[in-house]
Amino acid sequence: MTNIGYWLPINNADSALYYILAYPSRAARDSSWKAFGADPEWKQVAGQSEANGKIVAKVVSTFLAVSDVSPVIQPSVKSPERTFELRTYTCNPGKLPTLITRFRDHTLKLFEKHGMTNIAYWTTVEKDTTQPKLVYLLAHASEEAGKNSFKTFVADPAWISARDNSEKDGKIIEKLESVYMKPLPFSKLR
Repeated sequence: MTNIGYWLPINNADSALYYILAYPSRAARDSSWKAFGADPEWKQVAGQSEANGKIVAKVVSTFLAVSDVSPVIQPSVKSPERTFELRTYTCNPGKLPTLITRFRDHTLKLFEKHGMTNIAYWTTVEKDTTQPKLVYLLAHASEEAGKNSFKTFVADPAWISARDNSEKDGKIIEKLESVYMKPLPFSKLR
């Protein structure tokens, strides 16, 4: 397992922890987790941390494949500390390739123009016939800076033109989810 990053949502009503790990393959992931769960040191630490009761209510795991539009993820620590934004796009049926083309040809460059740092882009690997989602990670100076960057981005005539051209055959995005997060001190991305 390669540790990529660990974050807590800024608005964390669910007491969530988000983290990203990398593996050479899905089989390697499965093997790594099996070995991790059987590791005596892990069992001891888990037992000690849960001496007063369970600390994890629910685990949600999503397998992600790196998109060809993604920059190479580089561990980096910036000062002052950055805020990260995890965005998930659920597309209308059959529209994910169009969305990825729009990101490749326009969006990534426009994000940079508007002060956002592109960290990584993935598509989900679904267990059934559900259409994959686009998931990506941006860095901002702060949550406010991120929101201001998006305000100027959506008003940019170059973005409006790219969006309109890509949606001439219909809307692409059905649902957008955004989580602003702060990195934990041991995260490789801060």
